[in-house]
Amino acid sequence: ADIVARNRAAGRLKFSTDVAASVAHGEIQFIAVGTPPDEDGSADLRHVVAAARNIGKYMSGFKVVVDKSTVPVGTADKVRATIQSELDARADAARFSVVSNPEFLKEGAAVEDFMR
Repeated sequence: ADIVARNRAAGRLKFSTDVAASVAHGEIQFIAVGTPPDEDGSADLRHVVAAARNIGKYMSGFKVVVDKSTVPVGTADKVRATIQSELDARADAARFSVVSNPEFLKEGAAVEDFMR
């Protein structure tokens, strides 16, 4: 909690519901959304794909896209293709990298878990 307050005050950490401004804010973009199970038990990737679509729609310049969601193998390729499709649709040659770094956090304990 204190680490969040300090970094917000220093301008290193922002929270927003403005997708375009959030994507423009930093070189590193985190996708950290729920992936509830579908009816067949597989991960529902709708929210991951929607986040990737928004990153591709609003990004300019190089970005590193970090998928923190718990997703199946191969999802980074889907994220990459989704972002590229959005860039192609607006003829933008921006470059980006996609990495996967899933985390298993309990709700309300992200900072504490990260510091361990």
